[in-house]
Amino acid sequence: MSKGKVNRVGMIAVFSLLAVAVLWQAKLYLAHENEKPHRRKIVSTSSRKSPAKAKRARLEYFQRMLRDPATGQIPRGIRQGELEFAARLKGLAKAQGSAGLDTMFTWKEAGPTDVGGRTRALAIDVTNSQVVIVGGVSGGLWKSTDGGATWVLKSDPNQVLSITSIAQDTRTGSTDIWYAVTGEFRGSTFDNVNAGSSYFGAGIYKSTDGGDNWVLIQSAADPSSWDTKFDMVMRVVVSPTTGDVFIATNNYGVYRSTDGGVTFTGVLGNTPNDHSYSDVAVDADGYVYAVINYSPVSTAAPQQAAGVYISDDGGANWDVITPTGYPVRQERSVLALPASNVNALYLMTYTGEFIVEDEEDDVRLYKFDRLAGTSVDLTRSP
Repeated sequence: MSKGKVNRVGMIAVFSLLAVAVLWQAKLYLAHENEKPHRRKIVSTSSRKSPAKAKRARLEYFQRMLRDPATGQIPRGIRQGELEFAARLKGLAKAQGSAGLDTMFTWKEAGPTDVGGRTRALAIDVTNSQVVIVGGVSGGLWKSTDGGATWVLKSDPNQVLSITSIAQDTRTGSTDIWYAVTGEFRGSTFDNVNAGSSYFGAGIYKSTDGGDNWVLIQSAADPSSWDTKFDMVMRVVVSPTTGDVFIATNNYGVYRSTDGGVTFTGVLGNTPNDHSYSDVAVDADGYVYAVINYSPVSTAAPQQAAGVYISDDGGANWDVITPTGYPVRQERSVLALPASNVNALYLMTYTGEFIVEDEEDDVRLYKFDRLAGTSVDLTRSP
C-alpha cells in the first residue's frame, strides 16, 4: 500500500473516533439534562414577554369596549362609516345656519359617568352604612348619603385631587373625624408606559364634620416633585383604641401621629430611598402591622431590613414576623385584616417578576395568626 493511501486511512480512522466520542458525550449530556428537576422560569418585568402581554390585554380591552354586542365583533368598515357621517354633519350644519344641529336631535347622556376618575379609596361610615366616602386617584373626594345612588364632590376643585386612601376615627364620640391622603406612586392608567404615571400628592386632608368639608393639615411643599413623605402616601389608618393616625408612604416608610395629624414621627423604615413601598394596618385590639419593601432605587444596604413587622405598643417598638420563604425582592405589598377574625392578618406581595410558563406576575399570599405566632404561605392553595 502506498504511503498516501496509508495517510488517508489513518485520517479516516481518527475522524471516526472523534465522531464516536462526540456522540457519546452528547448522549451523556442529554441523560444528565433529563435527570434535572423541573424549574419554573421567572424573568424580570422588563423582559419582552411582560410588555407584550400588557399590549395584548390592552387590545382585548378596546375590542370588548368597541365590539357589536350582537356579533361580538367590531363592524367591518366602521371607521370609514364614521368619517362619512362626520362629513355629512358638516353639510347639515351649513344648511341649518346659526340654529345649528342641536334643533335636529334630542340628546341624553350616554356616559361614561365616571367623572371622579379611577376609584382608589373607599370607606363606609361605621355609624351609618348609607354614608360612603370614596376617593378618585385623579378625581378628588366624593360622598354619598344614600348608599351610592347619588354622589357629591367634596373636594375643592382647586386642590390636588389625587386621593389614595381614606380612614375614619371609629372611636365613640370621634366618628365625625376622617382623614384622606394623596399621591399615587405607581399604577395610573393615564400613561401605560412603565406601569403608568405618578400623581403627586399635596399632603393629608382632615374632616371633622363627617366628610363634608376637608382641611389640609399636612402639606407637601411642592406637589410637583417628590421630596417629602407627604408627596406619595399609600395608606392612612386610625387606631380604634387610641385614635393615633398611621400613614404608609412610598420611599419614606411608616409614620405615626398622636395629636390628630398635627405632627408625624417616623416609626419604621424611615431612611429615604430604602423602601419604595410600605403598608400599615391596625386591628381591633390596637396591634399595629406594617410591611416595608426592598427599594431598587438605593444601592446600599437598607438601615432596616425589608419584611413584615408587628407592634404591641402603638408603633413604639416592633418585632419581625417575616414568614419563611418570603421573597428576597419585593415591590408593592398590601395588608388586610378580616373582620371575622381579630387575630388574622393577610399579606399579598408582588415580587416584580414575571413567570413565563404561567403567563402571570409573581404574586405571593400569606396568612398570619397573631395568637399562635405562625404564618402560612397560601400562594399555591386551591
